[in-house]
Amino acid sequence: MEPLKRIIGEAHVAVVYGMEEAVFLDAIMFWYRSNRGNGSPTHFYEGRWWTYNSVRVFEDIFPWWNAGQIRRIIARCKEKGALLSGNFNKDQRDRTVWYSPSDELLALYGEPAGATCNCRNRQMEEPEPTAECDENGEPLPCSTHDRNNIPPYSPPTGEPAPVPASGPPDKPQKKPRRSRQKKSVPTHAPERFEQFWQAYPGGGSRLKAVEEWDALAASPELLREMAQALKRQKASRMWQDGVGIPHAHRWLRDKRWTDKLPEAPRPPAGGASGWADDPEVRT
Repeated sequence: MEPLKRIIGEAHVAVVYGMEEAVFLDAIMFWYRSNRGNGSPTHFYEGRWWTYNSVRVFEDIFPWWNAGQIRRIIARCKEKGALLSGNFNKDQRDRTVWYSPSDELLALYGEPAGATCNCRNRQMEEPEPTAECDENGEPLPCSTHDRNNIPPYSPPTGEPAPVPASGPPDKPQKKPRRSRQKKSVPTHAPERFEQFWQAYPGGGSRLKAVEEWDALAASPELLREMAQALKRQKASRMWQDGVGIPHAHRWLRDKRWTDKLPEAPRPPAGGASGWADDPEVRT
């Protein structure tokens, strides 16, 4: 993914939401305008145009921000009413987040709210019968798009091109398999995962732990229960001696926070062992 070559943001947007937010929101506006101009029905939900990207992709686009900073910027944009989020993935297990500028942000950019565009490529509504035409009889682009023909930067590649159909037309085409890519930062409660990963003594594969963490999708109540159990287990004599500590992903997968660890027997006072106290050994 090619990073931004220029940092761009509207000054009047920065006054309202902040400088970092303005840079991020300007990218959201570019993708919003592109999807609206293309009239793609796969990006139109609840009367709005949407775009989506993962935090990992945002890191490639904004290389000066790390994942934590990007999440905080997105959270501030949502808290300040500039950004809407949703989930319109066909697979309910897919936790990719979708974004759309709020009506307040659209107003700052001089854009109409909702799907009021009358472009030639619009597919969600019937075209206006009185649309203006150019000298060749073709409809003119709408006034809200003519000033946005030059993108502020090279945009990311976005979704892959559709796979051409093959085989007899009467047979349904199989959907291409999506490669399952391992990730090092979970989608679910990433801040709490980092706390868990730093506190857990067992190590193991971080990628596997992230996968199990997202599959578990623990509620705040369960996360508190897990944290308390991990604290007790770390204080146990067995774990302090390095005995019976599973790898982090196994601890999550097998719900090992429910384990009740037996305490190892303590040696007699003075540090003497039972074997050393045997009269035959002493003699």
